[in-house]
Amino acid sequence: MPIAKGRCSPVNSLFSDPLPISWLPGETLFSLCSRQHRLAGHRRPAATCQQLFGHPTMGAAHDFPSRLDAFVARTHGQLGNSDEIISWRTILPFYLSFSSREVGDRARTLMRGTSIGSLKFRLGILTSRFRAHHPLKACPRCMADDVHEHGVPLWHLEHQLPGSWACMRHNVAVSATSLKTSGALRFHWLLPDNASDLRLHVEGDRNLANLLVIAQASRDLWRLGQRDLGLEPDRVVATYRQALRARGFVSGRGYGHLHHRHVGVEYAQYVAPLRTIPEFAALPRTPDQAAAEVARLIGARRTGIHPLRHVVFIAWCFGCVDALLRAYEDTSAHIAERLTAIPTGQTVDHRAPQRAAVLDLLSMGYSATAAARSIGVDPSTAMAWAAALGLRSSRRPSRMTEPNRSAMVCALRGGAEKSEAAAMGGVSVESVTRLLRTEVGLRADWTQARHERRQHSARHRWMTALKENPRLGTKGARLLEPAAYAWLYRNDRDWLDQQVPPRCPQRQPSSSRVDWERRDLELAHAVREAALQIATSRPDTRISLAALCSLIPDLRAKAAKLERLPRTEKVLDEVLTRRRR
Repeated sequence: MPIAKGRCSPVNSLFSDPLPISWLPGETLFSLCSRQHRLAGHRRPAATCQQLFGHPTMGAAHDFPSRLDAFVARTHGQLGNSDEIISWRTILPFYLSFSSREVGDRARTLMRGTSIGSLKFRLGILTSRFRAHHPLKACPRCMADDVHEHGVPLWHLEHQLPGSWACMRHNVAVSATSLKTSGALRFHWLLPDNASDLRLHVEGDRNLANLLVIAQASRDLWRLGQRDLGLEPDRVVATYRQALRARGFVSGRGYGHLHHRHVGVEYAQYVAPLRTIPEFAALPRTPDQAAAEVARLIGARRTGIHPLRHVVFIAWCFGCVDALLRAYEDTSAHIAERLTAIPTGQTVDHRAPQRAAVLDLLSMGYSATAAARSIGVDPSTAMAWAAALGLRSSRRPSRMTEPNRSAMVCALRGGAEKSEAAAMGGVSVESVTRLLRTEVGLRADWTQARHERRQHSARHRWMTALKENPRLGTKGARLLEPAAYAWLYRNDRDWLDQQVPPRCPQRQPSSSRVDWERRDLELAHAVREAALQIATSRPDTRISLAALCSLIPDLRAKAAKLERLPRTEKVLDEVLTRRRR
């Protein structure tokens, strides 16, 4: 059916069965929508966006598009459902390989909804020191092949992944454009042949071998996130440490000791050539920084690390993700063999063998004291390990009588401070800490109660600040209650976003006395001088209002008041008309 240019046709009449477009091999959602924009002949990008997503701008993002449920509804599901499009046609799975299932579910929900909101912040992109945008990239040889096979170049998904600066199909570097990320064409639909600034960022072939390894690792991590096969942080750390131990960078028993100087020198040498590419500029620059990054990657229970840091480390230490996965499976089997009694998700550390032995003795009927002394740990530590599994241990006689202990437990379950509970029972704060560790479920209840108390207090203080100072708005209230705002921003963001202070009627500014006569004379003179300068320096160029405004910054603001600037209006008319003639 023919489509009128610049107009949005009704959904049902355009997207009939079959659809006018279908997926091409390996292309992104943004690439398909850009092809539809060209096929429909729309002059305005908003027309295509409205047609596909039901909104003039939402959905035009090339990395994390939103309104995917609307897209599926408007295409009648013939291009797949929302989860399939997210998994196969966007870069989101790359960020889910080291994330929890909850983070992935929340990210998919935001992309299916009306706006991605704070998705980049939730994924840790904004706080990672890497650039928060993802430049569009294309391989020159892939573009030629696409034109030959399909008649149009595509944006291939494997090229758009973070860290992917080489084409694994042709073994060449890819080119990048910043037209979407710079804001110049933020809501436009582009194909590689529309990107006027598409250029190479990799100089020579010196880094090509490493870039191919990193690109392969990026694609493999994307596939892991695509299949929702997130890696457990504890086992990843153990796998990293074992690989470093095999290379001589870790020595000693247990977790061992990391040789910072040696690992820093080698890792810094590996990443130095990569830092010439803008996306890798946040990688460590000196051996000390490199050693600190490796130490952070192998630290216990590390989260919030940008996946690109993992990608570069994997490429340096393992060579490929397959080698990492093989080592990961070996480590997982070894850990499962030693920690059969440890619940899933508990932190793995160098005391794991002792913990397993203590729990075995407790299951055989030993007391916590006897089991702890047999293994060589503190009895309170053994009781804490047992409490983590929900096992109650017999207690030795102490100054903490049963009535006092019950009262302290009740107070702690209500969120009382440790010092308050200690004063109530007449014991030390250390005794209260021991009680929290050894009483089954008490620490979780205490943490939840304290969270609720802090939430109630912060909400009350914030609402009081808004009600008592309605004219200050959100920014003013932040100055009055900075602590409450900071706590709510970190822990209760959804509620905080809903608390919009009422708008107060704005006072009309008093009319100031402006010497319009003098302003008119000065501005008219400035316009004549600017026009003369343009005509002298560029005699073949037509004098435009934009050129005048670039030389006279105040002219654009004053253009709305030309009825009060008759001389300026006359000079503008003469200058622009004369040059046109």
